[in-house]
Amino acid sequence: MNVDTVLGKQDVGVWMTNPYKKQIGGNHYKVWKKQPIEFIRENNLPFIFGVIIKYIMRVATRLHSHDKQIQDLKKVIHYAEIEIKELESEKTVDDIMNNCPNNDKK
Repeated sequence: MNVDTVLGKQDVGVWMTNPYKKQIGGNHYKVWKKQPIEFIRENNLPFIFGVIIKYIMRVATRLHSHDKQIQDLKKVIHYAEIEIKELESEKTVDDIMNNCPNNDKK
């Protein structure tokens, strides 16, 4: 936001009516038909998948340096590893519950 916007000399109507039309810092999401947050919310995705999608979209724009793209891909891998760990923990709990002698599921 610049001084003219703050002083009311610039039209901010688009910003006020549709926040998806603006981006704070950079333009790596503006190249897409939808901002990542729009896609994530419309599809009711869990937070961790939203983060992964956000970083993938940033890399796919190819607007950043190779080092930044690599860093963002490493973030994707890191969040995927976190989700794998969570799924493995859930599976372990499910396995324990399914093998419990007092479990009525059998």
